[in-house]
Amino acid sequence: MSTQEHPASLTVYRDPTGAQIALAVHRAAGGVITPVPWQKLPGVGLDEAVEAAMRAARSTRAFAMLVPADDGGSMADPVGVLSRCFQRADLDRLSVGPEMRGASKQAPASVAAE
Repeated sequence: MSTQEHPASLTVYRDPTGAQIALAVHRAAGGVITPVPWQKLPGVGLDEAVEAAMRAARSTRAFAMLVPADDGGSMADPVGVLSRCFQRADLDRLSVGPEMRGASKQAPASVAAE
């Protein structure tokens, strides 16, 4: 079964710092901790972050889009914010993975169809 056949589940989280996270999860790897790649999206609305997370999760088990509280995108501890989100959402099989660049861009039709 591909990730295209089953939509990702979505968790939206607002951190006490004011940052917002859109977390799309298809499935965690069975019995192991799944690292979740993520990307900062400063200056965008939550709706756009949700759409970007769902697009990015098409090619991976999970993906998180992080919208910083300020439009400049500065954050002292993005890994801490993501960790709190996973803990709060009771997603103990997820860990903070690498920061990605450009993952929010629309996938070409040939890639999205795979």
